[in-house]
Amino acid sequence: MIAEIAQLLEMDVVSPSGETRTLSLCDTTVPRFAETDPDRPGQEYDQRLITAPTITREMTLDPARLDDEVGYGAAAVDDADGALSWLRGWRITEVRCYRGIVGQPWALYRRWLIGRGGIPRRSVSADDPARLVVNLYDARLDLEDDIERPAYGGTNSGPASYDGTADDIKGRWHPLALGVLQCQGSASGGHVPATWVNTASRVAQLSIGPIGGVSQIYQAGGPVGLIADPDVTGAVFDGATPAASHYRTDNARGLVKFNTSFGGQIGVDLIGVADAGITAASAIRWLLRRRGVQADRIGVSFDTVTTPTVGLWIGTDATPYRDAIALLRRSGALWCHPDRLGVWQIGKIVPPAGTQLTTWTDNDLVDLADDDDDQAPVWSVTVEWGRNYLPLRGSEVAGALRGTARETWVGQEVRTVTRTSSAAKLWPGARTVTIPTALVTEADATALADHLLSVGSLRPDGTPWQRWRLVVEETATALDLDLGHVGRLASAEQGIDRLVTILGVRPGDPEPGLITYRVWG
Repeated sequence: MIAEIAQLLEMDVVSPSGETRTLSLCDTTVPRFAETDPDRPGQEYDQRLITAPTITREMTLDPARLDDEVGYGAAAVDDADGALSWLRGWRITEVRCYRGIVGQPWALYRRWLIGRGGIPRRSVSADDPARLVVNLYDARLDLEDDIERPAYGGTNSGPASYDGTADDIKGRWHPLALGVLQCQGSASGGHVPATWVNTASRVAQLSIGPIGGVSQIYQAGGPVGLIADPDVTGAVFDGATPAASHYRTDNARGLVKFNTSFGGQIGVDLIGVADAGITAASAIRWLLRRRGVQADRIGVSFDTVTTPTVGLWIGTDATPYRDAIALLRRSGALWCHPDRLGVWQIGKIVPPAGTQLTTWTDNDLVDLADDDDDQAPVWSVTVEWGRNYLPLRGSEVAGALRGTARETWVGQEVRTVTRTSSAAKLWPGARTVTIPTALVTEADATALADHLLSVGSLRPDGTPWQRWRLVVEETATALDLDLGHVGRLASAEQGIDRLVTILGVRPGDPEPGLITYRVWG
């Protein structure tokens, strides 16, 4: 007897008044779970799924470009009887998708997605029963929101108020500094503009706090030579009056106070938010936690991956989490996404190697085709690094700096490193890519350019890297495979025998009972 497979969908929904419910739906008859089931005692699932939930999730669209996108899909729910009309105006906070054999205990069902849902859309036609279409997304959707920071209210009313005025920064966001932002020694990047929060008291804010500290003050592009007084906070900082040619910091609030009139624009080098660390992985973790991701939804991979030192300053404009994390990801050739269990993981995009978790042969393959995306090799990689957050040109630059290397530095927004492959350039359609990053050293930028050239140009045997779409039966083993896992594609019919990395996965595609992988190798 062939076991019957069930697809289950749980949706947490919230009403405009804050009431919460969970909808438990299935695509076939599923008996009520036993009262003794430790996970779902007595749970019933309503057979309303017209089409089982499916979603496309991608680790990266192209390993050489380091791009990714929010996973997306949909499920259709039968509402011919109008029993779900109460959902109008409710929002979906989380969706959980499961697959298992009808009649088995809950613990044996496999969860293959935790994600988000869009607003349910009602659809009625003459040919089909009334249905609700629920768009599904992976948790990367949460990163579309702007980074949460306080906004200046423009309410200054004295020397110890740092909220700006209605005529300057009212309504602007507090700046945010992450990592190493300094252009001294081996590092290059920083020169952050001061955001004046009380011009009468000569107080500027560099970042929400607490920050790691200020290392240099610049005027019109050159060091001012001010002396740093000991860091203080609270009322001590508020009442302090630095001596001439001195400055004082309140690192807890990301503030700096001067007793100097400046004749040019002020730039500052600093270490950003202290508990965000200085590496790409630690900064991404900090942003995820600020977005509201719980600690148990951030995987151990954040503790084990090695990533470079970065520096990222976000000014007073609104900036989505997604944009900031993308810049940090690219700095280490990283992927970062929630796994099928909803836990955020991170790792480096590298050629397929190591333990293969499965082998796909001609007997397993329902379909195998080249990926539709451009697969021409990359012959040139340019990495942008050492970002200068206060570019100055012409009369903005101090006269003493004219004609010096420092004038060149302060006039450039970024520095670049380029690596090329003459062998890859010979291939028709060979591409060039430019990668913006938050890297702060030339050595790290050079290493990244070399790495991206290696994964984007040619394989060790001199042939281009390739991407395929393969379709196999949607078994429990197939659902356990996730983005970044390595398998072997061994098709004698097409003359392929390579280790490949899973870049994308879509269960239930091109039809229920099948699963499509996008692989690279």
